[in-house]
Amino acid sequence: MRARPPSLAHPIAAAALLVALSTQPALSVGVDTTSPQQQQQQQQGSDTAVSQPTQKQLREQSRNNTRLSGARAQTFATARRTAAAGDLDAALNLYNQLVEQAPNFAPAYSNRANILVARGRYQDARTDYDTSLRLAPLDTDAWVVHVNRGATYLAMGDASAALDDMNVAHELRGDDPTVMSNRAAVYEVLGKWDNAIRDYQKALRSNDVQPFWIRYALALFQRNKSVEALAILKRVAARFPGFNDVHVAMALVYYDRNDFAAAETEWSAVDRPKLFENERFLRDERKWPPRAVETLNNFRNLNPQ
Repeated sequence: MRARPPSLAHPIAAAALLVALSTQPALSVGVDTTSPQQQQQQQQGSDTAVSQPTQKQLREQSRNNTRLSGARAQTFATARRTAAAGDLDAALNLYNQLVEQAPNFAPAYSNRANILVARGRYQDARTDYDTSLRLAPLDTDAWVVHVNRGATYLAMGDASAALDDMNVAHELRGDDPTVMSNRAAVYEVLGKWDNAIRDYQKALRSNDVQPFWIRYALALFQRNKSVEALAILKRVAARFPGFNDVHVAMALVYYDRNDFAAAETEWSAVDRPKLFENERFLRDERKWPPRAVETLNNFRNLNPQ
């Protein structure tokens, strides 16, 4: 079963990480041990022109490159358990071994990439995601890899490339909440607030309140929809009463609505107020919308550093 990550206040890369770590291969007999580089050399050295592969061929390729058996399958299972337990260094070593042993096994690359993202090695992670998608472009979990690579592009500052990946994930998976919430976050960075709002709306499940709803509320606030924003924030606060971000968000919305007493009440519930009085933290770490940061600055006189 795939995990459905709660995308907290931001970093969608971290949210996407939890999705792909649960990807499992189909167990089968035999793995092509020819490396991707050797395959490319063989194709380039062919004397005859080769047409583009058909969808049927790509599906077959994807099936073949997501299968393992025997000791290699056990290594992959151990790597996944190790990563889930939080020992990322040990898991990374296991994935390195697996890439050497089964160089055409796509999930080894995508799962190794997830760990590289957690280590801040975005360029190396992107290369592994590229390899995974080249090996298994039509795997049933290819949409997950596109989401993760898109999140990585976003962390690297390339929102345009991130959007391309999120759009492909949407084509493959439809209005899946993970796809929609992650694409909405990309639209935020691009300043396309109405697009972000539409995607967040598609990601919502009325009986499944998630922390990412805060980002939806802040996008609404950015578009001067404070009533709708406050309604969303109240539901998040009811579900996650100790979540600092929601109290800060509610405080700034109340302040904007001139309900200063309510704003102070919400602010008093924040257990690390100095952190949220740092403009750089809000802008660069939390990546809150401009109007939210400006309003909070009016309320709390933020420290720019």
